[in-house]
Amino acid sequence: MTASQTPTTAEELRGAGLRVTAARVALLDIVRDGDHLGVEAIAAWLPHRSGHISLPAVYYDLFLPC
Repeated sequence: MTASQTPTTAEELRGAGLRVTAARVALLDIVRDGDHLGVEAIAAWLPHRSGHISLPAVYYDLFLPC
């Protein structure tokens, strides 16, 4: 990747040491595109992007233990 290329969402997740899943990619995209969305609003959008993900899973992925 050259300096002018922007890393993909999957590359960013891998770079952070996280496993890349369709739900995590969609979650990150929704958070970036949204305007201060709450967890329930994010969870409501996820099925449109990646299929069902439970509300506890959304909370976990948003507040991953470091």
